Amino acid sequence: METVIHNRCLESALRSEISAGKVRIIFGARQTGKTVLLRRLLNDETSELINLQDSSLRRRLESDPSEFTRMIKALPGTIRQVGVDEIQKVPELLDEIQYLVDENPRGLQFVLTGSSARKLRGHSANLLPGRAHQFHLYPLIRGEEDDRGMHSIECPSAVGSGFAERSLAGRSPSGSAFVSDSGRQPVKYSMRWRRVAFCSMLEAAT
Repeated sequence: METVIHNRCLESALRSEISAGKVRIIFGARQTGKTVLLRRLLNDETSELINLQDSSLRRRLESDPSEFTRMIKALPGTIRQVGVDEIQKVPELLDEIQYLVDENPRGLQFVLTGSSARKLRGHSANLLPGRAHQFHLYPLIRGEEDDRGMHSIECPSAVGSGFAERSLAGRSPSGSAFVSDSGRQPVKYSMRWRRVAFCSMLEAAT
């Protein structure tokens, strides 16, 4: 069966210079397309992808998180971006990433995916305050399923929570939302965004 890969509204924001110098963290529920989006972003020879679904690698990093730092420092000088898929599986790596970002003589850009900021905070994980921008990926909506409809979706284009506020106030929202770098999105925003995404899914099914 042929695999269909859709363009995501969030991709343009993730590729922009708005978050240059920041760690980009993509949060979203399972099966929303975080891994596919991450691979689209890091699909050339200047990128390195670390997949924590790899159980042997995950166990090594769980037993010694500092190995992650050694791995990154050993990368060829041509590597400019590093992606880490499923960061919630080894949240201790966030401390290593902070160290690398603060040291960062190479100017590496990190892009991470994870299931939930609230779950990570529940484990006292380091969400890189002041060093990261958080993005939230929601299920596909009609405009993303049909690339011709992408122009009608208001995509996030600025740092901060203004996009979410404008969309919740009544403008056409996409299934992907950008959130501020504070890591403290109010629960009411999260719940309302879930309702928006669910309604979009119902609309697409009718």
